[in-house]
Amino acid sequence: MKNYLNVEEGKNSWKRYVSTTILASVFMLLGSIIYIIAEMIMVADDESGKSYFDFDSGVAVGINANLDFLLSHIMYICWIFGLWIGIRFIHKRKMKSLITANKRVNWKKVIWSFGAFSLLLIVSQLIDVVFNHSDYSWNHVSLKEYVLLILITFLLVPIQTTTEELFFRGLLLQWVSKKVKRPILLAIIVGLMFSIGHFANPEMNKSIILVGLDYIVAGFALTYIAIKTKSLEITIGAHAANNMFLALFLTTDDSVFGSIPSLFKAANTEPGANLIWSIVMFSVFYILCRGKIKRKKQLTKISLLLKLAEPITKQDRRCNRVSGNHDENKPLTRAEMKRGHLATQHRILNVLIVLASIAAVYLVIKTILLKEQPLWLLFYFVPTPRNYQLKKAFNEIIVPA
Repeated sequence: MKNYLNVEEGKNSWKRYVSTTILASVFMLLGSIIYIIAEMIMVADDESGKSYFDFDSGVAVGINANLDFLLSHIMYICWIFGLWIGIRFIHKRKMKSLITANKRVNWKKVIWSFGAFSLLLIVSQLIDVVFNHSDYSWNHVSLKEYVLLILITFLLVPIQTTTEELFFRGLLLQWVSKKVKRPILLAIIVGLMFSIGHFANPEMNKSIILVGLDYIVAGFALTYIAIKTKSLEITIGAHAANNMFLALFLTTDDSVFGSIPSLFKAANTEPGANLIWSIVMFSVFYILCRGKIKRKKQLTKISLLLKLAEPITKQDRRCNRVSGNHDENKPLTRAEMKRGHLATQHRILNVLIVLASIAAVYLVIKTILLKEQPLWLLFYFVPTPRNYQLKKAFNEIIVPA
């Protein structure tokens, strides 16, 4: 399998990497200026006088949330355009070279990672809702507003996430990998670059350390996955899934997306709990990616063996025609099919065990450290005559009156 970090196409001296990085950054700043000017125009055109521009935070307050969300993507469109100019005319290679070393982008991997990470987000969010249902509320959005949000999310959010992936885990990762060869150290360096780019987000106001560590975990994990999978397809899908899920289903008062009309609103979010969720979720996602890579290698080996055995098979078929035992399509052996089924069952079992462990660990942490849930809820799974006294005694210890 070719590695997209070993770039053979075009010209890739350090001077060209510096030039492309500066050019893309200038276009990003240009897009930011256009976005700020557009916000100022919207505030000036507001006849109600309820909106204003906050110069301290650099954002407009009180304007239409969907329109603001739409205009915020101007920066990413300019950013990716500047990156394309640098790759095409400075490096003299195709944009695809930032994603994969193969002839084509494997969209099946992008879709798979999008689906897998979306599933992890849904499961983790549902677990959190079960134990902290009071922190979530219906956002009371209109159908018209939400349909517009869906259109903006599906059309523009993938551009935003893909731009970040191409710049940080494409251009910068390829540049740094020319000198740094150790995967973990390489993931730490580029992961920190990615994280620093998000430190200006309003979520940092909750806790600089914990939210900052959350961004660092995400940056390191996605970069390490890109290094190990030798392409950018999986991280493009996962990053898009994360941002699209947040835009469509969950918003907070201090969200980087603003007060967009998502379906639900979250309050009292704990940065520490979010950090734990991120560590667990990215660990599970890495296990899934690793299993997919191993399975692909096994399929490649099997297809290679079948190709090697093809002349013998043809000879056997000629013999079979003479003997009357005609078999045009030779199926896989029963042992090979059984090994494949067992491997699939083991992967499903491992995922279920990990998810059950997540729920158990999270419940214990919320109970003992945050003391928001009585630990005797665990004993509901043990229905015995003496269960009531045990629950009562345990509840008095953990949650004293």
